[in-house]
Amino acid sequence: MDAEVGGTSAEEDYKPESWYKVKKGGKAVPMQREERQPEVSGAATQERPNHFKRAAGKKLAEKSVGKQHVRIPDGATRIILRPQGGLAPLTRLGAARLLYYVCKETGIFYGDARRDILSPNEALQTLLIATEDKKRAEKYQQIASITTEEGSKTEIKAHMTIPESRGKGVIHNVHLSVSDAEL
Repeated sequence: MDAEVGGTSAEEDYKPESWYKVKKGGKAVPMQREERQPEVSGAATQERPNHFKRAAGKKLAEKSVGKQHVRIPDGATRIILRPQGGLAPLTRLGAARLLYYVCKETGIFYGDARRDILSPNEALQTLLIATEDKKRAEKYQQIASITTEEGSKTEIKAHMTIPESRGKGVIHNVHLSVSDAEL
């Protein structure tokens, strides 16, 4: 039986072996024949593809949740705390208790510090504290260790990051007598 397409007749058993598809980059590749799916009951064929899509979606969601960072307001001062011995012993305490111990070491009132952002970064093994108050930022920068209720003491190195509005780079051949303000 012939079918009429666009004014010309086409045979019904026409095979598209001579058809090509264009991939990215403009490369033409012969089209493959579609593989025939084995005939199985309707419920079994629908379950399997959905299961794989669901599993792939869960993996993607886990990755995206793991990469999420806390939104830090513009103009906030960022202090990086780098605990010796890693971040794991401190993150087991939880964010609220960890902030309490940081406040205890620095002498900051806990009620004021609750407005600050404490964000652990497990990939870099650091804690980020972001605050809009300059006095609290200076106190956070002076922290040397954290002591928990159990008596375990963790040594910490703290430093303030460069503000986002400033350029980052290395300046060579600067004399030691030049202050930060002059730079």
